[in-house]
Amino acid sequence: MASPPGRSTQVAAVVVAFNSVELLRENLAKNPLPGVAIVVVDNSTIQLERDATELLAQAEGWLYIAMSENVGFGSASNAGAEAAIDRGCSHVLLLNPDASIRADSLDQLIEQADDDTILSPLILRPDGKVWFRGGELDVSKGVARHAAAPVDPVWLTGACMLVPARAWSNLGGFDSRYFLYWEDVDLSFRWRASGGGLRVVETATALHDAGGTQGLEDEKSPTYFRYNCRNRILFGFLNLRTSSALWWFISSPRYWRRMLRSANVQPGRRGAALSASIRGTTAGLIAGLRARKQK
Repeated sequence: MASPPGRSTQVAAVVVAFNSVELLRENLAKNPLPGVAIVVVDNSTIQLERDATELLAQAEGWLYIAMSENVGFGSASNAGAEAAIDRGCSHVLLLNPDASIRADSLDQLIEQADDDTILSPLILRPDGKVWFRGGELDVSKGVARHAAAPVDPVWLTGACMLVPARAWSNLGGFDSRYFLYWEDVDLSFRWRASGGGLRVVETATALHDAGGTQGLEDEKSPTYFRYNCRNRILFGFLNLRTSSALWWFISSPRYWRRMLRSANVQPGRRGAALSASIRGTTAGLIAGLRARKQK
């Protein structure tokens, strides 16, 4: 895996596809990253999407890894990162298929990269408004949120982050127990706990059409509510005191209401969203207690 002249940092971009070949064409193929190896890990459940994604990868010279089934974002990212690190890359750029970063912005990240810090660009929406400039975690309420102003981040989003191979290997990548959502909060939390750093480089920018992998951002699916609520509770049991994790569970109704408001769920769909939230929270408690027993 070669670096361009003058660059010692070898980077591979890992993109997890889920029935998203059109997003790959629009965001990845149209925004080339010279000197960066591209690894596409395919979680698609539609055969036509798989076939089209593989053909696109072949045409663009990307490494294509087909998973046997949808193994979740975390596990698929792990497979891609492992392939990149095995090929000698020093840093892994995690990039959503509904996100893009220009080569000059990636160069700015790479210029500030080291082995001890996970980096994120300033991530913008298509309309130019800030989507992400660092993550905050309110432990008293069990809420992970995007910061409204520049902060010393507690977590970075997996939509676009540059991770040193050393950090990835030391952490074992994403925890596969999350499947979808909160895996980036968990990875960030564990890296900080080990003494590593997190930083947003605001001179570098990426674009993110948030929710592009599942439709419009304000039309979240029951899957979103279920896994978000499940993994919120799981995160608490894996990373916090038992009393804090149990408080997150007890205060879940407040969290459900917050999610329903922020996602602009239409009245006719609130029942399905609430049901998914309840089922996810219950599943998270079971998974969290099981994980705590295994520690």
